Amino acid sequence: MIQSSSLTPETLIVATQTAVMAELGSEAIVLDTASGNYYGFKNEVSTRIWQLIQQPTPISKICEAIYTEYEIDLAQCKSDVLNFLKVIFDKELVEIYDEKVA
Repeated sequence: MIQSSSLTPETLIVATQTAVMAELGSEAIVLDTASGNYYGFKNEVSTRIWQLIQQPTPISKICEAIYTEYEIDLAQCKSDVLNFLKVIFDKELVEIYDEKVA
C-alpha cells in the first residue's frame, strides 16, 4: 500500500472518481460519494489544486502552476502543495495514477 509519505514531485496524482466538488466563490466543498464524507477547501489555492488534479498530473506541474499563478515563494509553494496533497491523499480523495512519470 502506498502511503502519503511516498509522494514526490514526480508522482502522478489524480482526484478519485468518487470525489465531486462544488465551488462556492473562492471556497469549495468536496464530497466523497464512496464514504459520504465531505471536506471544505477554505481558500482559492486549494480549490485551484483540486481543479488541476482532475486529470493525472505530476505534483511538480501542480507546484509550477500554483507558483506561477499566485507568485509565491517557490520553496514554500512546493512544501504547501505537497502537504495539502498528502492530507487529501490520506483522506482517499486522490490516488496515484502511476508511481512515477515515465
